[in-house]
Amino acid sequence: QVLTKANQRPTMSIIGIDIGTTAIKVCIMGSSGRLLAEASQPHHASTEPEGIPSKLHEQATTALLTMIESTVLRLPELLRADVTRVAITGQMHGLCMSTWVDSQPIAVSNNVTWMDRRVAASTMSLLQRIAQQHHLTNVNHGYGISTLLYWQQQPPQLLSWSSASNQAKLSDQTDPDVSQLQYRGGSCLDAIAQYWTHSPSIIGESLAHSLGMFEVKSRTWPSAALTQAGLDAKHQAMLPTVVKDGQLDHAMQDSHCRRLGLSSNARVIVPFGDNQAQVYGLAACLPTNKPTLFINLGTSCQLTMIVTAEQASQLKIANAMLELRPYFKDRHLVTLATLNGGNVLAAMAQSVVSYAVSYAPMTAALTVVHAAHFQVYPCLSSRYFKIGIGHLIVQPNLISYL
Repeated sequence: QVLTKANQRPTMSIIGIDIGTTAIKVCIMGSSGRLLAEASQPHHASTEPEGIPSKLHEQATTALLTMIESTVLRLPELLRADVTRVAITGQMHGLCMSTWVDSQPIAVSNNVTWMDRRVAASTMSLLQRIAQQHHLTNVNHGYGISTLLYWQQQPPQLLSWSSASNQAKLSDQTDPDVSQLQYRGGSCLDAIAQYWTHSPSIIGESLAHSLGMFEVKSRTWPSAALTQAGLDAKHQAMLPTVVKDGQLDHAMQDSHCRRLGLSSNARVIVPFGDNQAQVYGLAACLPTNKPTLFINLGTSCQLTMIVTAEQASQLKIANAMLELRPYFKDRHLVTLATLNGGNVLAAMAQSVVSYAVSYAPMTAALTVVHAAHFQVYPCLSSRYFKIGIGHLIVQPNLISYL
């Protein structure tokens, strides 16, 4: 639903875009910071069949792009015409590859999300040991570095132009010179920003950090560690150049400005992570700079505190669930991420679906799933579990709803 907050046109405004795991949210804010309009809708970009448990979790990047532009176009035309900046945030950790020729994007792969589990457990353990050995950021299933290594190991090479099923075309160019192809890796947020701007292969440090095995101080993925992990030089070269969050933008191509109804001088800020965006928005509302703990209950639960560079240098983080993340203006976030947000419902739904698929021939009126299936996740929002104490009783026709 589009909600227009004001009729007065600002002299300059910004569009904020949140590319979530399940939905797209956009808003327009005036130069004074006032919310003028907003819109949202689910993107239905997942490529995995509904109701069938799978280790794979991909999204069609072109479907994301189509839904983003559709949601932007739902905002009032007069307000869109004054937009001079576009800010993009959203899901972190995942990997999306794009193919370029002569500084123009011609194809894009699916977005492998943070929920993906295709990498073998033995490979994951190796990567985590190497990350600890080199004092790098954590890496896990669904993180960009582990996915890139997986792609490298798959025959035939997934990034081959001949593998048309793995890439969706972004232009009408046919049969490009293979020697001229360039492959770029990054988040789906970066792929969309670069499609709109035809900008160089860069990534903000918050999203670079989220790909895993990242060195915060040098803002790089150390080549020695990646080589030890088995990632060859060709695939290492696909990783983008890292820049500071919030300090760089690029002009949107005229054709995209016209199609979206934006100002002809609109510029796209290099995307940044959703954790950083959430904290930044909340911190701006605080009357003082006193130390504050920020709690986000979303797809997962995140507890976050802002620390200075000096405080960050003194921290010794021993807990694998605790991360030191980049933030704006050379500050950092100390973040504890736990699986007690929307992930609880996702795990519960997957258990229900898996049970139903396994026992499809049964025609019982009810399917009963013991609470033990989801008790392992602590939950701060008990309202999700008021259905019952000892058992969760689900009618078969509600499985698709879950």
